[in-house]
Amino acid sequence: GGNLRVSGNKLEVTGGGQLRTTTRGQGDAGNITLDIAEKIILEGSNSGLFANTALGSEGKGGNIVTGKLTEEDNGSNLITPQSVENLAIRNGAKIGVDSEGKGEGGEVEIQAGSLTLDNKAAISAETTSNTGGDINLKVQDVLLMRNQSNISTTAGTNEQPGDGGNITISSGFLVTVPNENSDITANAFEGSGGKINIASERIFWMEPRNREDLVD
Repeated sequence: GGNLRVSGNKLEVTGGGQLRTTTRGQGDAGNITLDIAEKIILEGSNSGLFANTALGSEGKGGNIVTGKLTEEDNGSNLITPQSVENLAIRNGAKIGVDSEGKGEGGEVEIQAGSLTLDNKAAISAETTSNTGGDINLKVQDVLLMRNQSNISTTAGTNEQPGDGGNITISSGFLVTVPNENSDITANAFEGSGGKINIASERIFWMEPRNREDLVD
């Protein structure tokens, strides 16, 4: 899949709209680079950013990053991490670098002043039959998860081998709401689950769960 770069002050993807670099063949999915300064809003079911691989493909999921893309003297491209002030994912919208084929999941690299996931919103690097990709989130102020929202690197969702990818979160505050069932998961069906590393000044209402808890 080809690469996609979006540059500007604000980006809204709503009403089922998508930015997508999916591949259905043997190659890897393309990458999405977001050079957005002020605000990114992803809202509505089926809306979002997707660098997936489709069913039957063999390549790796693409990467989705917030950063500046610059061209080097030798013609290669360099991505410098860049923070967006506010990123909101709401009402079923998703950032996905999943692999529905045989390849590994892609990676998500997000830097933001604040990050909100609400009402079944998701950031996902899942796979059906291979290793999940990694998710790295650096949030200066508040990472808020509400109403069954999900951050996941779960691997082998088709009950196939593959290790879960790792999730690394750095935030001022990590906030969930009791009884709303928002989850951060790095599971695997047959392989090893990934690691979840959280560095936060305060974590509100989020509890670690074991396998028995998840079954319940």
